[in-house]
Amino acid sequence: MSEVTTSEVTKSAEQTTQDETVPVTRQTLIERARALAPGIAARAEVAEELRNVPEETMQELLDAGLFRMLQPSRVGGYEMPFDILVDVLPIIGAACTSTAWILGNFSSRNWNIGMWPRAAQDEIWGAGPTHTPDVLACSAYVFPALKAVRTSGGYLLNSNFPTPFSSGVDLAEWNTIACMLHDPHDREPPSHMQVLLHKSEYRVVDTWFASGLVGSGSKDVLVENVEIPEHRGMLITHTQGGATPGSEVNPGPLYRLPVFAAFGYIAGAPGLGCAMGALAHARASLTSRIGTYTGQQIGTLSPVQIKFAEAAAAIDTAEMIYRQRCEQMMSMATAGQVPSPETRAILRRDSAYGANLYTRAVDLLVQITGAAGLYKHNPMQRHFRDVHALVQHASMVWDLSGQNYGQVALGADPILPMV
Repeated sequence: MSEVTTSEVTKSAEQTTQDETVPVTRQTLIERARALAPGIAARAEVAEELRNVPEETMQELLDAGLFRMLQPSRVGGYEMPFDILVDVLPIIGAACTSTAWILGNFSSRNWNIGMWPRAAQDEIWGAGPTHTPDVLACSAYVFPALKAVRTSGGYLLNSNFPTPFSSGVDLAEWNTIACMLHDPHDREPPSHMQVLLHKSEYRVVDTWFASGLVGSGSKDVLVENVEIPEHRGMLITHTQGGATPGSEVNPGPLYRLPVFAAFGYIAGAPGLGCAMGALAHARASLTSRIGTYTGQQIGTLSPVQIKFAEAAAAIDTAEMIYRQRCEQMMSMATAGQVPSPETRAILRRDSAYGANLYTRAVDLLVQITGAAGLYKHNPMQRHFRDVHALVQHASMVWDLSGQNYGQVALGADPILPMV
């Protein structure tokens, strides 16, 4: 199978139409994800060979409308509550964590872009009565990599170094990229910002030769002397909770959530699914596996049973944390409440803590399923590699999120001002 190209996916997206004769509900999307999961699992090794999500999988996700979970309803999205991610992404993550990572990333762009000025949204989804909701966007959030300077008509952009980890960049038409906005006269310190770029405005650098999340295609992007209009740049302070520039056209609570406090749940939910997949594999294996040296059924050994119980409890606890915090964010936004800096720090803290829990679960499950998990055909080795790759994401690193919360709670300035 040839590697997926941007043009192929874009063409597929343009051809995709959703004939929704009945309203799409949360259960609709859950059932669609469950129906796709077996096929996605069967193509997990193909995703690793391609270092990208296979074209067939991308088309299935488009046809199922799963990229539209958090997209504004006014342009054809489903505008579901934020905790839909905890319903859908783990289902796909148990099958193929790389695919769930891309699904979460692209779905979150449809959410984030709903917060931008209308002119930016219209440039992507169309300004007329007919919209094109299946246009795909990815992201790259390493702030120091890109420098922005204000011009008379917008912003001039140049890379200090290639921005890494732009997941799914080969499959996307647009990209939301982090940068530092510099005062042209150096009178003010730089500000955290994000810009919206078309694929024609940056160069993809193929660096993604990784040990985990191999199918996510998380390559680098390089921006050289690109000028964009003002509506395609937005300060991060506009996305820390409450009204955003996009609220004029998307007034729903979903578009008033604090983006960087919430992003850990987008990044973390595929890992939750990865752990759930590892648990299901371990259960099936341990009920029938006979020890090579002892001849005993492995699942009857008390140390194995205790570790299995701890892993299951850790996964269940992580899921409860994720769901409760996502529901809390929606409740606050619905009530018109803007989260305080400490609340935002708590939200970021708990997404990383949940990831700590389910990573511990996968480690335990690898121990008790034994050397059979080393074989490439055994999904356990992929679960192990993927979960450990995923928790290297900045939003999942416990020490960083824990320190940020500790500083805010104890009266110091946060180490993560964008949260």
